[in-house]
Amino acid sequence: MAARQEEWRDIIGYETLYQVSNTGHVRSLPRTVITRRNGKQTRILIAGKMLQPGTVHCGLRVVCLSKHNRRKTYGLARLVMAHHGTDRPGWQVKHRDSNHGNNDIRNLYWEPHAGPSADDTKAWRSLADRLMPGCSLEIA
Repeated sequence: MAARQEEWRDIIGYETLYQVSNTGHVRSLPRTVITRRNGKQTRILIAGKMLQPGTVHCGLRVVCLSKHNRRKTYGLARLVMAHHGTDRPGWQVKHRDSNHGNNDIRNLYWEPHAGPSADDTKAWRSLADRLMPGCSLEIA
């Protein structure tokens, strides 16, 4: 079987800054930034690079994108689905193999959000136990 070509698409709202691939990678694009040094305007060329996703609770992978000195964190699976599949606001992105590190488009699918899952409840209870020992957490 032939290796699949990695396809890159601009991230909406960050068109000249970042791209996301169908295999779950995010990269910044090369760009020129105008800055002031010693009272003089200077142009600096910033090379593009692959971004390293971070991990939040339950193993979900996230990336932090920056524009106009404002940073925002995005779920990697949602970025892949929104740019290489369809975007369904209010729905959850799920992983077919339950591996949150595998954000290939072939491994992702949409599921209606039906409230917290058993895994979510377990994670929130664990967090509550660490932050507020002895308190109970009720999740509706």
